[in-house]
Amino acid sequence: MKKKNIIIIVITFILVVLLVGISFAFFRSVTKVDKELVIGSLEIDYVEGSEINTSLKPIKEDEVLDKAYKLEFSISNINDVDIMSEVKLHINNISDNIKSDLKYKLYENDFELVDGDFTSSKTGEDLLLRDELYYEPGKTKNYVLYIYIEENNNNQNYIRNNNIDLKVEVDGRKITKANMIGSYSGHDNGDKRYFWIDEYRSNIKQVDFVDYINLDNAINLSNGTSTNYWDMSVDGDKSIIAWLESNEEGTYHLYIGTNKDYIFVKSCYTYFYDFINVERIDFSKIFRTDNVTSMFGMFWRCYNLKELDLKYFDTSNVKYMGHIFRECRNLEYIDLTSFNTSNVTDMYCM
Repeated sequence: MKKKNIIIIVITFILVVLLVGISFAFFRSVTKVDKELVIGSLEIDYVEGSEINTSLKPIKEDEVLDKAYKLEFSISNINDVDIMSEVKLHINNISDNIKSDLKYKLYENDFELVDGDFTSSKTGEDLLLRDELYYEPGKTKNYVLYIYIEENNNNQNYIRNNNIDLKVEVDGRKITKANMIGSYSGHDNGDKRYFWIDEYRSNIKQVDFVDYINLDNAINLSNGTSTNYWDMSVDGDKSIIAWLESNEEGTYHLYIGTNKDYIFVKSCYTYFYDFINVERIDFSKIFRTDNVTSMFGMFWRCYNLKELDLKYFDTSNVKYMGHIFRECRNLEYIDLTSFNTSNVTDMYCM
């Protein structure tokens, strides 16, 4: 009898552990084997494990792909939910005297996604390599992380006998997304509705994509609908709302907000064409171009646009970039870090 009770207790304990592990899996890494991790709906496969424990010799920048320490892995969305993830390095140990010379490059599907150094890294903490990595259900992406010490013209004897102890970690989270209508503006005889109507777009000075909807200061629109907003969602469910607020001298501030986590758009064709007075467009991290195939004329005739931060644009599926920055005469700063033009067939008057 005693033996039977012990067996029942053991089985019950195992079931409890399994249930707790399953419920916890979405938020933490669950190690299956040394080379495979599951984080909720993400599966991470490492070619040779996730840890980097080595010493390095200086190499030249043009030798990185051949001689740098290389760690390969893939991330797959194995469920039916949309996932956003981040890749980071946990710093177990790095000597302070080599941090500024120690570099990394992260490639996604053969495209250099990001690079940097370890100057700000601290032992026991994480160094974020890249966030806002999007995975549709069933999607797999392949990554290669290169770690190296950059050779310079100075005496680098101080880096002898260095030891680097790092571990790649991936976090993922479920997201909600709203799909935004493509541009109807057209640079010739297109259907000019919403904020693309001439009456408004030529007087818009600033554009912000935001993660909220607040119509308290929205102007009443003169479009015969007695409303102060435009529903920009594909499904017409008001998950994306655009509204205008007045600035000085009769200009406008355009807000495009959502009650979801992200705004996805399929076409950026002439999206901000002829916004002749816009000076700033802030896409933040919520404007997603992962499925966009055309950016033709996206900022064409934005004469007064001064800066553009496009580092979170995913352009891996874009085919058409003709005229994208045409006549942006006052553009002083632009971040194209993430621009992948491997599938682009048209760059005419880019």
